[in-house]
Amino acid sequence: MRLWPLSTAERPKKFLNLAGSFSLFQQTIERCKNKELFAAPTVVSGASHAKLVTNQLGEMNTDSFKLILEPCARNTSPAIALAVLACENPRDIMLVMPIDPVILDGPAFLQAVRQSLPLAKTEWLVTFGLAPAGPETGYGYIQQGSGNFGEL
Repeated sequence: MRLWPLSTAERPKKFLNLAGSFSLFQQTIERCKNKELFAAPTVVSGASHAKLVTNQLGEMNTDSFKLILEPCARNTSPAIALAVLACENPRDIMLVMPIDPVILDGPAFLQAVRQSLPLAKTEWLVTFGLAPAGPETGYGYIQQGSGNFGEL
């Protein structure tokens, strides 16, 4: 673990206050508090972190949320599939947000979400991303095609 001894299996980096007064998890939830844009969050987490999730949401007075516990981690796609199955309305627009990114410009993030809604409402898949600074074998890349709708 790169952040050991701060980050452990029992308390991974997403639950640590590394960039501000909130953990990366709490910062992600905080970005989605605008009730005009977002419904209550659906959090998919490993069962071993259930108490951390509920405690950190409680610290933020976030009492309206869905918590889906995975018995064992199976990476991103199965977690997204679980969240889709938990949607009350299959026509809802879902924003999938990993916890690791530090987003410094909250208003710009909200503006990007607002700008993406017209496409998402017509069943387009909208993807947010940054140009990579360099190669990283631990992540996949999204290659921007010629049919894109510009930068937000």
